[in-house]
Amino acid sequence: MVTQWESEVRSIVEQVVRAERLELYWLELRAAGPRWQVLVYIDHPRGISVEDCARVSRALEGPLDQITDHSYEIEVSSPGIDRPLYTREHYASALGKPVELHLRIPHQGQHSFTGRLKNVDAQALTLQDERGQLLRIPWEGVSRGRVIASRYL
Repeated sequence: MVTQWESEVRSIVEQVVRAERLELYWLELRAAGPRWQVLVYIDHPRGISVEDCARVSRALEGPLDQITDHSYEIEVSSPGIDRPLYTREHYASALGKPVELHLRIPHQGQHSFTGRLKNVDAQALTLQDERGQLLRIPWEGVSRGRVIASRYL
């Protein structure tokens, strides 16, 4: 269940990132002891610089201070070259790239696969494994994934 504070944080983050002409790749809010962590992943076709991250972080401080009565820390970064995949849109943007998948429901007796992402549709994604076999993996079985661009397949 999303709290009002979480909803307000999301709205502020979306507005700030949009104003900076960047894309909000992912937002994660989590408790870290007595503090909250506001983890903001931003993206842009040209890439993300340290200056982009610093600018977004500074732009978030004032508005978040106005709605927050407890301590928090902001971390703004790029999803990176080996980016995590959270949404179907993220997976679709990774078509043709090498990915690593971890499954909560085993597929062919395995909980993880590495291969090139070949297709993404409403029911499943298709991965070409390292042996060249095509594997169709239903969405409900996928727990997490990430691009592994640093690894050649």
